[in-house]
Amino acid sequence: MTDKNKLQHEMTEIARDLVSRSEELCKLDSFVGDGDHGISIRRGFGRVLETMSDPVDTVEDVFTRCGDAVLDSMGGAIGPIFASVFMGFAMASEGKETLTTSDWKTNFEKALEVVMTTGGARPGDRTLVDTLHAAAGGFAEGDGKPDDEVWETVKKRAWEGAQSTKNMQAHKGRARYLAEKSVGYVDAGSMSMFYFIDRLAEMEREKQ
Repeated sequence: MTDKNKLQHEMTEIARDLVSRSEELCKLDSFVGDGDHGISIRRGFGRVLETMSDPVDTVEDVFTRCGDAVLDSMGGAIGPIFASVFMGFAMASEGKETLTTSDWKTNFEKALEVVMTTGGARPGDRTLVDTLHAAAGGFAEGDGKPDDEVWETVKKRAWEGAQSTKNMQAHKGRARYLAEKSVGYVDAGSMSMFYFIDRLAEMEREKQ
């Protein structure tokens, strides 16, 4: 189980990993976007690192602080979208002292709901929703299996969801103006969401 302190550690490690991928994400974004996605990620999750250095009160508090940090510091549309992920996590975690794998399943389902409501994107629009939707499906697919197998499935499905955007035409963000020319490149936001899930899954599996 993941209590508030373990969760704080996980969010710190995820933020550190994402910040380190800034150059990679900028390069990926340069194919069909402004090329600044990695800069936004570095700014937003750099702020998360700062926020996570302070004591936290609850599991919900961890997610709320992360959401506020990215919303206040990340530019463009990606800030509100990542903030919506954390908002969904916080809403689903209200009143919980620990998180089980089953709780994480609920977290991801709620995050997906909030993100789609906030940004209007749906699976197939070539956004991080494709990764988030696939990960949520991975939890459902792994239902009843040992926790480490569930997280491995979630990680695998998230990767597939991110990679699937390579064959999609963009319908959201600046890339939508490129129409069919946006096909052939993995969406940068979908990859940053994958890296988030990948690091989370690995740390959760280590505890099993």
